[in-house]
Amino acid sequence: MFFIIRNVTFSQTAVITTSISDTTGQNSAEILYKKAVSFFPYDIERTLHFNKLALKMVNPKTEPLLNANINKLMGDIFEKKNSIQPAINYYLISAKIFKRINNAGNLCRVYERLGKMYYRDNYNLKNALDYYYKALEIATSLNDNSLIAEIYNNIGGILFNQNNIDEAYEYFKKALKLWKNENNIMGTARAFNNIGEIFRKRKMFDKAEEYYNKSLSINKKHNNITFMAVNFQNLGILKSETGKHDEALNYFLKSIELYKNQSDENNVLKVMLLLGKEYDILKNHKKAYEILNNVYQIAKKNNNWDLIASSAKGLSNVLEHWGNSGKALKYYKIYSEFNDSINFKKQNKLLEDLQMRFINDIKEKELSLKDKEIALLKSDKKVRQLQNSILIAGFFVLIIISVLLISRYKSQFQKERLLSIKNAELHKAQQELMELEIKSKNNDLANFALHIVEKNNFLREIRKQLKELNKYPENVKDKKINELIITVQQNLQIQEELKEFRYKVDQTYQGFFERLKTKLPTITKNEERLCALLRLNLSSKEIAALNNTSVKAVEMSRYRLRKKCKIANDENLCDYLEKI
Repeated sequence: MFFIIRNVTFSQTAVITTSISDTTGQNSAEILYKKAVSFFPYDIERTLHFNKLALKMVNPKTEPLLNANINKLMGDIFEKKNSIQPAINYYLISAKIFKRINNAGNLCRVYERLGKMYYRDNYNLKNALDYYYKALEIATSLNDNSLIAEIYNNIGGILFNQNNIDEAYEYFKKALKLWKNENNIMGTARAFNNIGEIFRKRKMFDKAEEYYNKSLSINKKHNNITFMAVNFQNLGILKSETGKHDEALNYFLKSIELYKNQSDENNVLKVMLLLGKEYDILKNHKKAYEILNNVYQIAKKNNNWDLIASSAKGLSNVLEHWGNSGKALKYYKIYSEFNDSINFKKQNKLLEDLQMRFINDIKEKELSLKDKEIALLKSDKKVRQLQNSILIAGFFVLIIISVLLISRYKSQFQKERLLSIKNAELHKAQQELMELEIKSKNNDLANFALHIVEKNNFLREIRKQLKELNKYPENVKDKKINELIITVQQNLQIQEELKEFRYKVDQTYQGFFERLKTKLPTITKNEERLCALLRLNLSSKEIAALNNTSVKAVEMSRYRLRKKCKIANDENLCDYLEKI
């Protein structure tokens, strides 16, 4: 029986569900789940509608497998909707249930999905790798070669993004071997493309092109348009890196055309950025500007911060090469603002995710403790009933009461122990959150310091341009001076920012400074701040730019600080300060 529901109210759904249950004799939650599956992935909204109803009706205690499958489908739905965090949450719930009921096959697939989701979640590579390795362990025990090859390929991709090229190559080769053995043509094409990427990174361009073309040949034969677009894009990047920019243009144009056929706007815009860069290299600044401005306008309309930042940076470079420094500066400022906002947003999201996971863990522990408390209360109730019955039995009263008192004492002791464990876990979680906040403040200080360094470098460049003004004729010199005056005025707040940075350093590292003063009573204020900057992992060059001094002066300050701290020659100063 197949039907379509549009704008169905809850009461209407209840009627329909009842009628289906009557005719099939099946569980209502199972019927709704199967209906949701029938719409996936072609109609996501209907899938979500029926699966939500199934989730409300399922009994987690008597139907754990169905409950796990419904939660997994919820994860699949939100994955399709590009809602990463809800997808992760539902996958985690289903994984817990599959693990509890020893359903290894489904648990393996959920772990593999979690690896993909964490990879997409701001490149959370550590969690992604953790879940891929868990999935790989189960897939190996199940001897599921297709799934093993998929996981090998995904692990290789993460290692590649971590610039661990040699290890990534080994995983791609393992995936290729398994896919060939399984006669998986599309998997083989993907592995060829990925191995081509390895050779491109190694600057072995002929081998890279060979593997790209192997992948392209398979994708053309099977009309796999999406992967053909990827192949053309990679070939374009390769040709650009080898200086064959006309060929690179041709490949990028082919890639854009195929992505357009698939209505993949995001990848179209990404390849257009590469195309604009190629036209800029070929000094066709007008064409480069036209393409990059098109990307910029679409990105603004879609509120895509990453593409706004990338296209603004590209436009700044093109205009600078074109000789329009004023307009180039405008786009560079847009790039800087959005790039700073993106980094800040990522840090906030990471903190929010960690806080949410912390809250969820606490809630789960509270629910677990409540379940145990309820169990204890039920046990107490049974004990009381038993006491009333035993009182009738005269001779046995004293013996039974003694037994019950001991039982109650044990129950109370267990309850207090559980409460003690909960308090200890809460204390530990609070400490972890405090450490996370300190780490976040350190990241903010480092970003702020690098921002000031960038501004100091900018002002040095202005000073350099001022020295070169005498080279220009009078009519050009006036124009240059006006541009420089405007630019300098826009960056005059550097001293205020420097004061604010030093204030933040003093506030953040107050406890560290107190410990440092105890260890080194003769340390100066400037040496304290140098220690703080070193704990932020800033280089001598960055510290010099931040304090508007020379690298040599910073190195001398570090040398004097080492002597004052009495550090051995083979000991790292930054490691020493981390231990204080």
